[in-house]
Amino acid sequence: MTDHLLVKLIAAAVAAGAMLPLSPVSLAQAPATSPGIIMSVNGSATISTKGMSPGSEIWAAWYSLPPGKAVVESATAAKWAYVEVALDGSAIVTGPPTPMCEFLSAGGRRAAGSVRNTDAGDVEVCNYAVLPGQRTENQGTQPYVFAGLAVGGPWKEGMEDDTDLYLKVDGLAKSAQVVSSQFAEVEKEILKAGAMTVVIRNVTLPPGARIVTNDRYPTVRMVENGQLILSPAQEGSGAAPKTLAALEMMEWAPANAEKQIVLSNNGDQPVQFVEWTVAPVQGVKP
Repeated sequence: MTDHLLVKLIAAAVAAGAMLPLSPVSLAQAPATSPGIIMSVNGSATISTKGMSPGSEIWAAWYSLPPGKAVVESATAAKWAYVEVALDGSAIVTGPPTPMCEFLSAGGRRAAGSVRNTDAGDVEVCNYAVLPGQRTENQGTQPYVFAGLAVGGPWKEGMEDDTDLYLKVDGLAKSAQVVSSQFAEVEKEILKAGAMTVVIRNVTLPPGARIVTNDRYPTVRMVENGQLILSPAQEGSGAAPKTLAALEMMEWAPANAEKQIVLSNNGDQPVQFVEWTVAPVQGVKP
């Protein structure tokens, strides 16, 4: 991963021992024209859950498409909500426009039509029953890297797995699932609230820095560069620290929802990781 990826969609910079928020790349906080979608910043969106049936699951995914390669995704994945953020590189995306999706560039410009150029910082947000098929082609000289988060399903045997499509063209793909049984209690809160907040963000952790966090709601993390150390915030808990290397993912389970954990960088180079979060609107803390 190239160094300039570290400055794309950075949600926070962390000085040694403390988190210091930076001004995010503005996505214009523009009012949505699609039903139930409110665009925010840094790959964040609030999506209505009106009409959403219980029993959904969450899929967090990260993809890297090599230069000169293309992937065609079918319209087989039934989801309720989807957020996608371009992290690095660029691609030409071809697919039919839909009134239930918003495409917003890092400069706040909305994309229109069936063909669009997607660059680092661009965001796609959808609220739909079935994701329309599309073709993604990397015509550049660097890998096109993006992350997506889907809520819905559940995924069934025989459905197309997008991660396989990227691996078939010599790309990279990683995914993590929060199954419906794990998501059930949070889903009840979301349905009661009437809307969910879905966030994808990049975080950089300088050498010697640490973050203390509580993943009350479903949160998945994947390391892109360096090694991320995960350890319990409470000393004497008996749990040993865990190290996540590049392309390894930290998954979420309800049993960990009330536990504080420390994310730290003990190396001499910055650590960068992607974070996916789903929460009811009233549960998101400023």
